[in-house]
Amino acid sequence: MDIKKSLKGKELKHHVFQMDGFECSCIGFDENNCRLKYSLNLIVSKLIKDGMSYPEAMEYYLFNIESSLGGPGMPFVIDDVY
Repeated sequence: MDIKKSLKGKELKHHVFQMDGFECSCIGFDENNCRLKYSLNLIVSKLIKDGMSYPEAMEYYLFNIESSLGGPGMPFVIDDVY
């Protein structure tokens, strides 16, 4: 997803934060809440591609990504791992 193209021309209530390095994991934009949507499956897949095992990738996500999300404009992650 081209994040800049998705946000172009939109009236934003506040700054929209991105997850640096995970552009390929962005799956959409929530216009009502002015936040980017990310796929947990794609985040974990990227971490594995970067050399982590599945358990390491999940632990990294939980402690370094999920715990830092929240607040206006912050992205949210859809749990699509099954």
